[in-house]
Amino acid sequence: MSELASSATIPRSAIAPLRRLVRALGQMAQSERLRWPLWLPTGIAVGVALYFALPVEPSAWVPWVALAVTTALGLACWWTDLRPAAVLVWLAALGFAAATWQTASLAAPQLQRRIGAAIVEGRVIEAPMATNGRRMLLEDLRIDALTQAETPKRVRITVRAALVPDGLAPGVRVTVRAGLMPPPAPATPDGTDFRRYFFFQQIGAVGWALGAPTLQPAPAELPMEIRIAQLRADLTERIRATLPGDTGALAAALIAGDRGALSEPLQQAMRDSGLAHILSISGLHIGVVAGAVLLVLRTLFALSPWLSLRLPTRKIATAAALIVAFAYCVLAGWSAPTQRSLFMGALALAAVLLDRFAITARTLATAAVVVLLTDPESLVGPSFQMSFAAVALLVAGAERFGGPLLQWRRSAGPAGKLGLWLLVLCGTSLLATIGTAPFAAAHFQRVAVYGLVANLLAIPLSSAALPLGLLAVVLMPFGLEAWALVPMGWLLDATIWIADWTAALPGAVITTPPVPTPALVLFALGGLWLCVWQQRWRWLAAAPIALAVLWTALPRPPDILIADNGRGVAIRQADGSLVMLPGTDRLVASIWRGRSPDVRAADLTSRDEGSPRCDRLGCRQVINGYRVAVTTDARALGDDCRDAEVIIALVPTRGRCRTATLVIDRFDLWRDGAHAIWLSPELRVVSHRSHTGTRPWSPQPQPRPRVAGW
Repeated sequence: MSELASSATIPRSAIAPLRRLVRALGQMAQSERLRWPLWLPTGIAVGVALYFALPVEPSAWVPWVALAVTTALGLACWWTDLRPAAVLVWLAALGFAAATWQTASLAAPQLQRRIGAAIVEGRVIEAPMATNGRRMLLEDLRIDALTQAETPKRVRITVRAALVPDGLAPGVRVTVRAGLMPPPAPATPDGTDFRRYFFFQQIGAVGWALGAPTLQPAPAELPMEIRIAQLRADLTERIRATLPGDTGALAAALIAGDRGALSEPLQQAMRDSGLAHILSISGLHIGVVAGAVLLVLRTLFALSPWLSLRLPTRKIATAAALIVAFAYCVLAGWSAPTQRSLFMGALALAAVLLDRFAITARTLATAAVVVLLTDPESLVGPSFQMSFAAVALLVAGAERFGGPLLQWRRSAGPAGKLGLWLLVLCGTSLLATIGTAPFAAAHFQRVAVYGLVANLLAIPLSSAALPLGLLAVVLMPFGLEAWALVPMGWLLDATIWIADWTAALPGAVITTPPVPTPALVLFALGGLWLCVWQQRWRWLAAAPIALAVLWTALPRPPDILIADNGRGVAIRQADGSLVMLPGTDRLVASIWRGRSPDVRAADLTSRDEGSPRCDRLGCRQVINGYRVAVTTDARALGDDCRDAEVIIALVPTRGRCRTATLVIDRFDLWRDGAHAIWLSPELRVVSHRSHTGTRPWSPQPQPRPRVAGW
């Protein structure tokens, strides 16, 4: 025994390097104690991410017990070296509790099955323009096909342009015959979860109008939310009356936050050019508006030496800019991204009022803490991730290069200051592009190659257009908005031209493979490590970032994709292309095209053994040695079950095909959503249900109740 123990003992010579490494890291961490608070949002984010990663909803008592236990742990460790770790664990429990509470507070019924026609009555919250009509958001609902307990809190119904009645506006009550369906499920197991997004918006169904809605006048007393929506609708109408087409639609998006009228070609061009962020009211827009107000007021105060000497004009102008920024956010729809941007801008302006630096890493960390506690669901969305990643990298760049650039500005002449402005513009665009690239790849599988060029050309134009839009709003009561909108339109026309030109350049977009969630976490942690620490050990961030790149690049894409409820099937070919089989839903097809560089529809006339061979009953193909059959008609089940090893039946199999290696039928797709299948090196199946579990926004589907007597 003694010999065994001695042989199992680790030699001191092997432990010594590890001890030295731990001691060195501890000394580096101690030397950057002032940066420790910047990790507070990370602790909360870990708890929120843990909540959304769970396969089932936790019991109501779990977060409160976790908070109590971690509080006791933190108090016990408060006077020890473990205090930082205990604080992070407590913050994780706090984030977990915040996410659990938000889900419970917003829980509302969601439609579980498609309804072909129903009479829907409700009050219009908003009715923005869309490319094909109007899109009504209704609340205070009565739906004849549902009981009160099954009725969602809100539904969204699209009304074709030919059916839109005069007077459709926020506040009116409508009665409309509509087809309703549950919020759309992801088209791939790891795709964007629209049901989760709609759940936190309390939208329980979407649909389309089957006839023209009938209207009842709006009551005299309306909630403030609807009055603001009415104002937004009026602004949009007057803007589009002055600026028709995509120019007016873009102006309405920048001024009123109404993006419904933007044409699909323009939206695609903005995405492919890297200018899509212009369409969403964010920190850029709020900063430009607040900056314009500051500049105008400071200039006016400077014209009066008497006022400038007797009043704190800088603080008065800053307070006015804060008020205007708040009004702009409310007018633009008060969405979650807008709220986040306003809070960050408010912290910066408040710092000016308190004679502090406006934008610092602590300002950003404070904003992240507040957002994560008040809107935990935003953590798993692209807006939060991309906006905070971009700003974090910009702040880190300012901390690193701000001093030398300030010295340059103080000593440079007019030409030098112009060169400095161009350098800063290029640098900020480059840093923002680098910061958002991993998250753009994760959520959209697309990276705009010429985004830096497009932003350098378009951001000055759109930034100059925003103050003109603000002036147009001020002039609207006098009917003079055209004085500001027309020159604003010239700038926006140039912005649209830049987007079209950049998007049309060769290789303008790189389609990336889907980024696995663990890889995205590594990207985020590596980026945080790089931005938070200031000494040379921050370059250790290269290790998790490199591992994330490998994790993303190495996995093989699936050989077969199946959309939920059989809305589409696609088979990957030997050349890497994805062939969509007949009957694929248009929305599913557009999502798959965005995820793969080469997607095409199946050639029904092909007789090539290496391609899908289809007829009216289904399709067949041999893939990696497996005979695969996609059955769309029950009459083909007998032959397919006998001849194929992998059966994808868009009809119920009802226990047949027992000899097949893998069978996925209509009921599997109904229960578990979208599927992805790998046929090599080993057979593997992943479904949306196995990827996300059963949660309030993704409940286990319930069968229709049986009719008595059947």
